[in-house]
Amino acid sequence: MLQKLKPVHKILAGMVLSVLLSGFIFLDFSRVFMEPMELRSQDYRFLLRGPQDYDNSPVILALVDELTTDQYGVILPTPRKLLAELIQNLHEKQVAGIGIDFILDRPATGPDTQETWGTLLQEGDNALEQALAVAGKQVVLAQIPVHDDQSTEFGRAGMSNILPVFAQHAQAGITEVRQSADGVVRWINLGGSGETPAFSDQLYRLYTGHPVPQTFLRQGMLTLNFAGSPSRLDQEQNPFPVFSAIDIFDLPADYLQGKIVIIGSGIEYLGDTFQTPFSTRFNGYLSTFGAELHVLAINMILNDRYLYEFSTNTFFWIMTVFLFFSSVLFLLASPVLEVIALLVLSGGWLWLSVLLFNQRQVILPVAFPVLNLGVLFVACQLIRYFSEIQQTRFLQSTFKRYLSPSVVDQLMASPEQIQLSGETRELSALFSDLQGFTSFSEKMTPLELVEKLNEYLGEMTRIVFAQKGTLDKYMGDAVMAIYGAPLHFEDHAVKACRTALMMQAQAKKLRDRWQLSQGFELRVRIGINTGDMVVGNIGSMEHYDYTVIGDAVNLASRLEGVNKMFGTDVIMSDATFKQTAGQFVTRELGRIVVKGKTLPVTIYELIGESSNATELTERIEMATLYEKSLQQFYLRQFEQARAGFQQLLDTNHDLASKLLLQQIEKLIETPPADSWQGEIVFSTK
Repeated sequence: MLQKLKPVHKILAGMVLSVLLSGFIFLDFSRVFMEPMELRSQDYRFLLRGPQDYDNSPVILALVDELTTDQYGVILPTPRKLLAELIQNLHEKQVAGIGIDFILDRPATGPDTQETWGTLLQEGDNALEQALAVAGKQVVLAQIPVHDDQSTEFGRAGMSNILPVFAQHAQAGITEVRQSADGVVRWINLGGSGETPAFSDQLYRLYTGHPVPQTFLRQGMLTLNFAGSPSRLDQEQNPFPVFSAIDIFDLPADYLQGKIVIIGSGIEYLGDTFQTPFSTRFNGYLSTFGAELHVLAINMILNDRYLYEFSTNTFFWIMTVFLFFSSVLFLLASPVLEVIALLVLSGGWLWLSVLLFNQRQVILPVAFPVLNLGVLFVACQLIRYFSEIQQTRFLQSTFKRYLSPSVVDQLMASPEQIQLSGETRELSALFSDLQGFTSFSEKMTPLELVEKLNEYLGEMTRIVFAQKGTLDKYMGDAVMAIYGAPLHFEDHAVKACRTALMMQAQAKKLRDRWQLSQGFELRVRIGINTGDMVVGNIGSMEHYDYTVIGDAVNLASRLEGVNKMFGTDVIMSDATFKQTAGQFVTRELGRIVVKGKTLPVTIYELIGESSNATELTERIEMATLYEKSLQQFYLRQFEQARAGFQQLLDTNHDLASKLLLQQIEKLIETPPADSWQGEIVFSTK
């Protein structure tokens, strides 16, 4: 007879299941599968919450409707004479900003334009140019970004540049929205494109004097918190003040003064319309005009009505705790109570998601948790059916395939020296990671991927061993190594740095070899730190790994990731720099505060061996100018520092200089406190 699981084993099994099921959130296929259901659940939450009040909106929507275009006698390419008169009128009424949500990228005349029509359009162009010349930077013109395929979001190629005759007088702003697979618009670009800010961002700056906060943007996109049914001129109630463009002329100056006016298309058959969660059969699937999305975005920011979303890591832990608690109920309760628990937990999660959305503007995922809860319920039934011995053997046989060797040969030869608790030593730790490996792997078959990965890891491991390093572990394509243990040597920091340089050289050889067959630029990012670490065989008596732990190890890992911010390949800490001073060519990058820490640490880019300095003349000159500008940055001489960093950015495309320039702009806008020591605070890993 099969032996039943003991309570403690049931809890452990539930813990394993919770982690495994929650871990599916990190898989691409899981996100793709769940996204349509998740987005649809958000739509229902909008409808359950209902419209929001924006009666005091400082942004006015002016729609160019059929009445307006009939009076001005022109619809395409844009009603430029109308725009000219509106800009002139609004400028005289001292509005804060004027947004033109028409793409002024086509000339008024051309080889296919009839003479009379061309004359009419040219007159409109002339009037618009004169109005823009007077209003100046008070006007923001919409611009569509060009993507990698040289086509715009709306499928038009090479038509995103504003005509120079208009661009010279006004500001440009990127207008771009993103729709999900069901055709519903959900995101709007607020991060801009390249050097051009977003359309809504530009108008927000005119109103407030500072740019849109980036905190709630994901890859430059803002998740829209829709206020209600799309606006129409003939509706009794709209989410925002909306007028026909022709009626703007009649609005009093004291009503318009200090406000933002966004002018856009109000004719549905001309396009620039989008479905929203409020586009339902009850309103005939009414679509929103593109200009209204900008009105919504600006009001969201001004009224702090962002939609808060959990990061993937945070939600993983929320899911893990929720599923673990659920698994305990499923495994320990009676069959009847299990079903009741399933219904209560599912309903409770749905209720909580609606409550958080309505009261706190928090998007709590629904589809993934509820589906996983059902999967967990079924899995728990299977666990209850099988015996403890069979389940335990299955888990053991599964996990043993992935466990690393417990100890290196030297320690196995002297088992009396093995201490489970470990000891504290000053060591150097090295973390390396292969940039863009995910994209690289997608282009290959599993067999080819394993072959290339084995070749890469084999070369990197050979270099670690050549410098007397100890291979701690592989983490996918990442390599972790320690220097100075178990065999102690004084120059462990030097050997760690030399390993990094050799890894870069070998990566270049692999890059040159693989590029021909795979079209992949192989780039390795490395972080090195020296400090006190706890080293030893850490684990249980049955299984343990020879590894290191401690803050110094964590800092080495963080420095590997910091390379992304500075555009560098190898970064070392000041502790490593002090132990290797004079032996390597370096560049002081700055003082940073990594996530989870409060004290700054000075970091350096490792460039090469000092013995090869003659071959690194250009890099040394670049480092000299950078460090001079960095010292000015430390002394709060921001204008002088900016000049040096700008020169490096212009001549060398130096991303570290670009990062410092961004910091300077922030510090000029918001001067640092007296306690500031030149540190840059990173909020992400």
